[in-house]
This record gives sequence, structure tokens and C-alpha cells, in this order.
Amino acid sequence: MTADSVTAKLRLIMLAASVHGHRPIGKGIPPSARPLRRARVRVVTEDVFGEFAKGALASHLRSLYLVTPWADDSARALPALVRRVRDTGARVVLVTRAQASAAHAAAIKSVRELPRGSVIVNDRLHAKLYICEARDGSGLAVVGSANMTLASTSMAEAAIMVRGRGRDPIIRDLVAAAAALARGSRAIQSQSTAHGAERWRRAR
Repeated sequence: MTADSVTAKLRLIMLAASVHGHRPIGKGIPPSARPLRRARVRVVTEDVFGEFAKGALASHLRSLYLVTPWADDSARALPALVRRVRDTGARVVLVTRAQASAAHAAAIKSVRELPRGSVIVNDRLHAKLYICEARDGSGLAVVGSANMTLASTSMAEAAIMVRGRGRDPIIRDLVAAAAALARGSRAIQSQSTAHGAERWRRAR
């Protein structure tokens, strides 16, 4: 085998790896296998939660995971998200710290009272992670510095917005990360969600 043919073969292998991600190359891939579509990523520096909500509201919502130490009901996009969740019957899980203000308590209440809403308290929480799973299998996530508060819209924030497409596993991996942040925490009990958060933790 010549050096040129070896180089050409390596290029083909690298191309296949870039299309199929971590799947094995060769006989293990059926001819009908569809290539993975890579996630799209961009940086967000202004109204981070608002940008997430805008993307979530434009999708066919199935589930929302809101991981934020601090939240308040005056966060601009929260009321619109709550209305959409109520209209669509989507599931929403809020992981946050114990309520620290009346506005924080109101935000917790707005999620807890949803038909499929769960609130989980983690007093050691520092991460900020917002995830939307759509009914078509796609998804949207934001990971960064911004809390789900009105004050965050006037602060210097930075975040990465990820749009998962096709069979890209990134959204599933981020949901697993959110579940890990909920483990060992306590669910806020209500008549409609008394067991929802515990079932969520066990399922992940």
C-alpha cells in the first residue's frame, strides 16, 4: 500500500468519525444509518434566561428543566413559560435553593402549582442550567452564569446556548446532569406533585 493510499484512507476514516461521532467505523454501521447532526452552539451575554425562554416558547414543548439557585416571579420570561406549560401539559422541574424572598417563593409556587410541575430544593446549588426537550426529539439548553431573576438581565452574564438536533445526545446528557444536581435534595410537597420529583430522580 502506497503512502498516498494510506493518507486517503485515513482521510475517509476521519470523515466518517466526524459524521458518526463515537460510533464504530466499518462493519458495525448498517448501510441505512443516518449521520448524526451536530448541535449548534452560540454565546449569549444579554438576558440569558430570556433568550432560553424565547427558544423554548418557539418549540413543541415536552419538558422543561430549570436549574437555578435563585429565582423570582418577576423574571420577564417566566410568566410566559408557565402559561405555555399549562396550555401544552408539558412537564417542568425546578431545582433551586430554599426560598430566600417573597419573589423567590412566588416563583417556586408558580411551578409547584402546575399540573406536571415539580420543585426540588438543593441548598448547595450553584449551577445555572436551563433545558427544553421538544416533542420531536430536538432540544435547547443554556449553561452559564445567569440566575432566573430580573436582576440578572442587568448584570454582566455569559452563557452557552446549545441546540441539539436529530439524534445528538447532548440534551440527554445535560438532563442527566440536572438530575444529578437533584439527587440527595428534597422535594417541596404539594397535592399534585408530592411524588413527581422523587420519580424523576429515580428515573435518571
